[in-house]
This record gives sequence, structure tokens and C-alpha cells, in this order.
Amino acid sequence: MSVAVILGDIHLGKSLSIGKSGIGSTLNSRIADQLNLLEWTLEQAISHQASCIITTGDVFEDPRPGPTLISLFIHWLKKCTDNDVAVHICKGNHDIIRSGQHHMSAFDIISAADIENVFIYNDISTLDLPGVSFTILPFRDRRSFDTNLNSEAVRLVQDKVKYERLGLDDRNLNIMVGHFALVGSLPVGDEVDDMHNELFMPLNTFADYDYTFMGHIHKPQVMSKGPFISHIGSMDLSNFSENTHSKIIAIVDTSTSEVVKYLDLPTRPLKQITVSVPADVTDTTAFVIDQLKEGEQDLSSAIVRMHIGYESPDLISIDRPKVEEAVMRMGAFHIPRIDQERKVVQVKKAAGMENMDNTVNEVTAIKMYASENVEENFRNDFISLASATVAEAKETNAAS
Repeated sequence: MSVAVILGDIHLGKSLSIGKSGIGSTLNSRIADQLNLLEWTLEQAISHQASCIITTGDVFEDPRPGPTLISLFIHWLKKCTDNDVAVHICKGNHDIIRSGQHHMSAFDIISAADIENVFIYNDISTLDLPGVSFTILPFRDRRSFDTNLNSEAVRLVQDKVKYERLGLDDRNLNIMVGHFALVGSLPVGDEVDDMHNELFMPLNTFADYDYTFMGHIHKPQVMSKGPFISHIGSMDLSNFSENTHSKIIAIVDTSTSEVVKYLDLPTRPLKQITVSVPADVTDTTAFVIDQLKEGEQDLSSAIVRMHIGYESPDLISIDRPKVEEAVMRMGAFHIPRIDQERKVVQVKKAAGMENMDNTVNEVTAIKMYASENVEENFRNDFISLASATVAEAKETNAAS
């Protein structure tokens, strides 16, 4: 009997813009988070006595990762093999640098390192373990085949799957692990980077497998329960649209009746906070801090993005350092940005004012327009801004 861990897309180096920047030799905090998740996955493999970890691909966010990321990943691979855990890597679209129908990859460096019990899959192949067979299906798109039709490329992939399935032992549990989008799946970000050439695989492609776990699409989602066909999702939360997702790994254990169980990855929370400041508030900073306290959100160890909306353009902006301090006291790990937005003053156009009188000088014309079309509370600001704009335009024209 066998135990294996299935891990979704890793994406080392993704979402650095929302992490704490590295200083000197210190890594960006998002890379540190991703490495921690890899370490946790290995710990689960060891504790469940798994013989291997199978990942669905997209190990690196950038198809041309820097030497530091490659070195860090190789270090993790060696740690896996030192603990008698083999690693099987299905190539994803981020793991490929294309040259026509030919592919190059950062994995060429890893392959050259010749690490024992690390296997990289460039084409469909099957890993046979006692009681279970894993067919591994790396990413392809239309350009990978000699055809101008996506439908023909899909058929060619289906033919490969059928041929591979013919060689499997039906007495075993047969599991598909790959890197394709499934028909009907819901992307949540930038997973599909070339819609024109993307291949969306029909679910019946995998009808003869007991379980199918696809990467590529980042949100875990079950597409069929009989047979079981799913996207296992990515390893980490990468943007705030994923803040409600639970990221998972799958433990396949043929010695138990459950066969497949899921464990939630300990991802760092991403929290989005929105506060609307009414027009009659006098102390915007105190108001926002009070709203944070009343909301009672659990911000422990979270990356927090804030959006402050002002109901009146006259409201004074928050004291940003004080608000950030309040959020950090609530346990937040990092605040990458605070967006602030004000309601735009609407300029009402009075009947009969389609054209300004251009026989008068600009300043007079601006004042005439403002007196008829701009609300009194904002009239002086409008006149000042418009006059400054006209003066700047004159200087630019004179210089040219």
C-alpha cells in the first residue's frame, strides 16, 4: 500500500508587491511564506509516511526565475530526498520558456543538478506505486501541436490520455495529476495568460480515472464527484480576491477506507478592510480607528489592504501613520497599501451655457462659467484650479 501527497501550483516569487520588502540579504516576506508552506508540506509527508510529493507545476512565478529562488527550491528538494520523500514535478505553463514548439525551462538547471529521487515530467507518463498509479500530464496549449485549431489540440491531448490509460492496471487506484484548465472551472486571477491558445479539457477526458487533480486554476473546486474530477488549487493565497479561499493538499493513502483526505495549508491571511467616512465627521482618523475596533476583525498575522472612502471632498485625509499603528496593534503583519477615495464634485451645466464667451479674457470667462455652473461651496477652488491650468498651458505653448 502507498501514501503520496499532492500539492498544487507553488508559484515561488508570486505577489511580492503585497509582501514586506527584503532588506539586504533578507527575502521578501511572501517568498518566506511560500518556503514555509513547502516546509509544512514536507512535514506532513513525513508524518503521514508518504513516499513522495507530487506537485501540479508552476513551481516558479517567473519562467526565468533568479538564481536565489532556484537555489532555495533545490535546497528544499534535497531536504525532501534526505528524508526519503521523492518529489515528482509536473511542468506548468509558468515552468516553460517557449521557442516555437520547443520548450526550455528553469528545470533544465535542476535536472542538471541530478538530485536523487527528483523527477521532472515533460510529457505524459505514469508513476506506478503499490496499489496506485499516478498519470502525470504536463501543460500544453494549442501552440504545442501542429494545428491551428484548439479543438484539434484538445483531441490530441485526449488521444494521449486514452493511450496512457490503456497501459494501467485496473486493479490499482488510478489517479490523474496534471496542469490543464477544466471546462467549467472558474479562474480567479491571471492563471490563463493566453486565452486564444488555452486548452480547456472536457471532463470526460478523465472519465476512466478514479480521481483527477488538476493544477493551473488557483481556486480549489470540484467539477465532478463521479468520477472525482477537480482543481486542487494553488499552494498560497496570492491576491485579495482569494482571501476567502482555503488552500489544501491531498493525502492519498491506499491503506485506508477514506483513500483521499485534505489538509488545509497554513497560509498567511489576506484581509480587505473598507471604511466609509460620512461627510459630517470632524476627526477622520479617530473615526476610522473606531470603525476598526468596532469591526472586531481578526487581523492576526494578516496582510491588510485598506480602502478609505470620503463622502465629502472637504474631509481631511486620515493621519496614515496613526491608522497603520492601530491596525498593527490589532495583530496585522503588514499593510501594503491604503487607498483613499473622495466623492467627485459634480459640475452642473445650466441651460444655455453650451459655449463660453471667448471674446473676454480667460480669467473673466472662468469666473463667468463658475458663477453659472459650479456650486457656490466649490466655486473659489474651481476658479483657482482652472486659472492655474490655463496659465500652465500658456507657458507650455510659449516654450514650444
